Order: sequence, then C-alpha cells, then structure tokens
Amino acid sequence: MTIIFITFLFEFIGGILIFFSLDPKLFESIGEQIFFSAFHAISGFCNSGFTIIKDGVTNENYRFNYNFQLAVSSMFILGSLGFGTIFNFYTLVKEKIISFWCKVIQKGNYRHKPMVFSFNSRFIVLCNIVVIILATISFFFLERNHTLMEDKSTYGQWVSSIFMANSSRSAGFNSVDLNFVNIPTLIMIVTLMWIGVSPGSTGGGVKVTTVAISLMNIVALAKGKESIEIYKRKIASESVNKAFAIILLSILTISLSFILLNFSDPNQDMMSLLFESVSAYTTCGLSLGITPSLSSTSKIILMVTMFVGRVGMLTLLVAFIKNTKNKSYIYPTEKILF
Repeated sequence: MTIIFITFLFEFIGGILIFFSLDPKLFESIGEQIFFSAFHAISGFCNSGFTIIKDGVTNENYRFNYNFQLAVSSMFILGSLGFGTIFNFYTLVKEKIISFWCKVIQKGNYRHKPMVFSFNSRFIVLCNIVVIILATISFFFLERNHTLMEDKSTYGQWVSSIFMANSSRSAGFNSVDLNFVNIPTLIMIVTLMWIGVSPGSTGGGVKVTTVAISLMNIVALAKGKESIEIYKRKIASESVNKAFAIILLSILTISLSFILLNFSDPNQDMMSLLFESVSAYTTCGLSLGITPSLSSTSKIILMVTMFVGRVGMLTLLVAFIKNTKNKSYIYPTEKILF
C-alpha cells in the first residue's frame, strides 16, 4: 500500500509540473490538458516511453519546451531508481519530519533509527548519479555541433542532453531524431540502453549495479585484493558471480537476436538491427525507424527478446534447470590460467 501511495504521489506531482509547463493554446479544453499531463506523468514514471504527441517529443511544439522535458525526465529518473530506493527516500524524509516536529515544535527528545538509508539504496543512488552525469556530459559534447545545434541556447542544449541521455537508459522518449546523431553517440546510446537503470525499478537493462560490481571487481583484481569493499562493507562473492553471469547472458542473448534478425531481414542496415536488438532486450523502446518495415519473423524475434530481457535470462535458466542437490563433500581447489 505504501508503494502504491508513493507511486501515485510522485505521478501526481509530476502531472502538476507537466500541466504548468504546457501551452494551453495547444489544447481544446482544460480536461484534455489534464489528461495529457496525467498520461505523460504515468508513462514517464513507469519508463514506458509511450506518448500521445504526434511525432513524439520531436514535435516542434514540445522539442523546445524545456520545462516539459525537465518535468518528464524527472519522472523517468525517479522511476528508474527502483521502488526500494524510493521507499527508502520516503522513510528518510518521514524520519526527518518527525525528528523536526519532536525537537522544534514539541521541544522533546527523539530517538533516531539506525541505518534509515540502507546500504543498497546508497549504492544505487551513487551508481545512478555517476551514470547520469557522465551520460549527460558525453551527449552534450558529442552532439553540440550536430543535433543540438537546433537548440538556440546553451541552457536548451543541456536540457536536451539531460533528457536524451537519461531517456536512452530505459524510458524510450526522444526529443531529437536518432537518425541524425553521430555514430559515436549511437554507440553511447546502445551502451546506455544495455546498462539500463536500477534493480527493482520500472526500467530494463542489466542494471547499473551489475555493471558497477563488475567494474569494481576488475579494479579489485588489478590491486591484488581478494574482495570488493565499499561503504565499509564487503560485497558477497555470490553477488559478483551473478553480476558476471547476467552480463555474459545478456551479451549472448543480444548477439543471438541480432544474428537471427540479420537472417530474417538481410536487407536492413546492420547498425539499425543491432539497435533494435539491444532496445528490445532492455525494453527501452527506442528505434532508428525500421520497426514498421521489419518482417513478421523479425517482429516475433524482437517480442521473444523483449520477454527474455524483461524476465531475465538468468531467472529463466534458474526456472528451467533442475537444482542440484547439496553435496556433503568439497573437491580440492584449483586455479585456472588466464
């Protein structure tokens, strides 16, 4: 019930922000404007990417409406944090308000709860901050002399960069035509789609924590350390193993989908097919515009890829492969050469 309440609360606030960012002249009635705001607040928070705007956010009435882009992007960034983290934020704010009320208003003592903001929430927020900043800055410098030249101000270019860089992770909105971006930018967008958002969120991808754990493990190995440590905590070896398994399985699934698409639609551009495969696996929804022209076989391949990406290849393997019984003995340990 708390998750439902928090979801509606954020979507309500987002709907209000979107409502006041709109031009009333574009709507026939205030009811239509309210519906438009509610639709995009929910679509944004759920990282759905659906819009009722003709031509999407690239429409000239919304392409340069930076307040609208900021409102929608705030929705899909919040949705990408995951319900656990959002609930943790809720409990933290609630704790601060109760503490303020007891100390300042009632002039009494208040016993603080330990670890109000959990380890996982801190780690998830840190990972998201790093990805958001790096993705936004990268998009700005890669596209400022290309698609961002349409924006007449530096402020507008940064807002478009924030919108596109974070939407590419899972939300699926686009305010610039992806067919006109640089090849390096396309590669970056594919990477962001693959990384995705946070565990337990409304978005897809292999998740930022998975990639972060894998990179931290590489750094730990380079330093000669036997374990990963962060916030004075040791990361369980089981988490490290799962992270590498998820990454490997995602690459294998995307590769298989890409190969099958090349067989079913050999006349299509390979970059566009790779983009479709990654977008489907990560349930992002972005496309270079070839989706309507794909064959029925290709669409079935993409549907299966979306299902596998949403459920998780590792989850499917665990579901279908019979569990091995626990052994009462352990074999001698050997090291493998790399």
